[in-house]
Amino acid sequence: MLDLQAYMDESGTHGGPAIVVGGYLGMARQWQKFESAWRPVLQREGLTAFHAADCTAKQGEFAGWKWERGDSVYRELISIINEHNLFAVAMAVVTSDFRGLVSPELQKETREYHLAMQMCFCQFARSLRGKVDSNELIAYVFEKQDEFAGRAREIFQGILTSEDGERSFRLRSIGYGDRVKFVQLQAADILVYEMYREMDRMLNRKGTKPNGAFEALRSHDDDVVLGFYDAEKLTELLAADSNGQKFAKGVSQEGSRHDAQS
Repeated sequence: MLDLQAYMDESGTHGGPAIVVGGYLGMARQWQKFESAWRPVLQREGLTAFHAADCTAKQGEFAGWKWERGDSVYRELISIINEHNLFAVAMAVVTSDFRGLVSPELQKETREYHLAMQMCFCQFARSLRGKVDSNELIAYVFEKQDEFAGRAREIFQGILTSEDGERSFRLRSIGYGDRVKFVQLQAADILVYEMYREMDRMLNRKGTKPNGAFEALRSHDDDVVLGFYDAEKLTELLAADSNGQKFAKGVSQEGSRHDAQS
């Protein structure tokens, strides 16, 4: 058994143009090597955990840091991510489009976070097709948070029972953890933070090209899937699910995607 593990985080849930869910998939032995490379950086810098937004804003544990120090550590950690051959998926849902197109009744059942989460399940499962045995399943660990976790667990179980989640979506388990204990979640934090910044850039026309950190994260293009659901994609998704049952029961649909790029 490969012991596949995916570590996931979210960005944009406290307001903004999009909500992003994403993370990295790897085998247990890959994650062990990753942790052995990551923790010494935290110890050297006197950090309990790396948080991309705090590093950028120079707040929290990063208060008083000079820009050069933060940039150097950020680049070093992105290099560690890229060196360990992990598979990345980040999916975004445009907030205004979702709330304008999805009925209030369906929004009570499934929020932007939950839709993006399900699309991540689809993309990770798709990445394994033809590469590993069909009995290899993924254990998911999400960054601990209270607002969406309960419904997320219900959706996870709904996919398992309604769509043969083990066979179709490679689902083994779902859990929530703390980024201090699970440093792998800190890598997911960087991915979703940079994906959120890129969505903000595109939707609000901020700048002409992606941020350098975002470009670095997708430098290994074959191992990165980035997508977003705007009005066009949401309309297609809703049209394929006219009675809203797939949204309500938490059954994933693969659909097509846009790439998040300039």
